[in-house]
Amino acid sequence: LLYNHEVRGVIELASIYDYSPLHRAFLEAVSSNTGIAINTAESRQKVQQLLEETQAQSAALQTQQSELENINAELEVQAEKLQASEEELRVQQEELQQANGELEERSRLLEEKNQEIVERNQEIQAKSEALEISTKYKSEFLANMSHELRTPLNSILLLSRLLSENHESNLSDDQIEYARVIQGSGSGLLTLIDEILDLSKIESGKMELEFEDVPLREVLNEMKSLFAPVAQEKKLVFEMNLSQQLPKFIETDRLRLEQILRNLISNALKFTSNGSVIVGVIKSKFAVSFTVTDTGIGIPKQKQQSIFEAFQQADGSTRRKYGGTGLGLSISRELTKLLGGEILIVSEEGKGSSFTLSIPLQKSMALQARKYFPAAQNKPLS
Repeated sequence: LLYNHEVRGVIELASIYDYSPLHRAFLEAVSSNTGIAINTAESRQKVQQLLEETQAQSAALQTQQSELENINAELEVQAEKLQASEEELRVQQEELQQANGELEERSRLLEEKNQEIVERNQEIQAKSEALEISTKYKSEFLANMSHELRTPLNSILLLSRLLSENHESNLSDDQIEYARVIQGSGSGLLTLIDEILDLSKIESGKMELEFEDVPLREVLNEMKSLFAPVAQEKKLVFEMNLSQQLPKFIETDRLRLEQILRNLISNALKFTSNGSVIVGVIKSKFAVSFTVTDTGIGIPKQKQQSIFEAFQQADGSTRRKYGGTGLGLSISRELTKLLGGEILIVSEEGKGSSFTLSIPLQKSMALQARKYFPAAQNKPLS
């Protein structure tokens, strides 16, 4: 039984009478079809096995993510308790000082209460140290977990890509589509893992930057090539307005600059259903500013600061409709700080948003970032 000139099985036949040439021709024709059938059955079994392994690993990832959310919730509760305890201690200290000035006979009671305050301060100190250790362990755990997850996930992506390419042309259209779905889901998980890893590196102070002379127009051309097809597919106007006075190079970390720009532009395209996304680039005395303006859903004023926090989006309905993890802007803000720049937002609900990223022209300017980037007030879109 042959398939692609390879033996896939053997059948032994016996007969009292000789086989005629017609019999032999029939058996040779049947053996080829049978080899194809055996190969198809084995392929289906492999695809099913890969699908089951992928589903099991996806369930494990969801469980680990739920555990992380529970840990974060517990840390927030502990922080709130510490803050409440500190406020309570402050009030008690004021009461003790007033009582000590009013009545001399209450000095003994004041001494006892002072002792209680000392003990509570020790408890708070111990809790603060425990919280610091817990935060450190959390960051290390996130970093280690991200590395551990990437290895099996890369294998899933590779295998699903090979299946979707169907080099042997032995998969059905449905099977190819299943493989593409697996590859797409795996890519989404890999992006989430990369974001969590970046966030943990930033929190633990292990994010390393490589400053170099970055060709500005080359970076912008890459952004245009990357996002123009997306805008065309959504029937949006996508333009880049570049100032004539832009420098050829800026001294910064190219990888992180591109990461921030990709996040801002992809968010603008994601939250814009019709209209335009315009990227404006201008040079000031000390910096280059990238402004991404869209005509999308906009962000309520009370939500414009919270969207820069980890796992936060404008509201619950936005998350369900548009998806996402809420990590992109948080990571972009922290990376911008490391580069010595700032991100400002101007937005009105229902009228669109405008994010402005300012990056120093040189590394030395990043050391005095506050001097070059004073805080600005948000103003309504015109």
